[in-house]
Amino acid sequence: MRDEDERAELATTADGRPHPIAWTAQIARAVYEVAQGERPASQLRRHVSREQLATLAIRGTSYARHPAARSSHGMSRLRQVRAVRCCIVAPGIIEASAVLVGAARSHAVALRMEARPGSWLVTAVDFR
Repeated sequence: MRDEDERAELATTADGRPHPIAWTAQIARAVYEVAQGERPASQLRRHVSREQLATLAIRGTSYARHPAARSSHGMSRLRQVRAVRCCIVAPGIIEASAVLVGAARSHAVALRMEARPGSWLVTAVDFR
């Protein structure tokens, strides 16, 4: 019953924005791909705060330059989003996590999202 209550509360939080669970699944994968140097940071400009985007861009550039990353360049790195969890911590603020499963290992992405008119803005990112 608690899961149903949380889903209903999250749905009302959307208020013209994408549903937080669906949005987390999409944005977590994109954020991780930027951090791995697989996607240009500019693609997330509208969805991630400037500070976080700058950090992700630096991390992605550094990661792409690493010799281990070069050896796997061009390989398909398709990742599936498995578990997604969202929690309302304050009005208009959601903390969320997603588990990305790739060929070799799994990764967790934690996000803090703040409501903006018609969208969510990622203001904090953490990886495990």
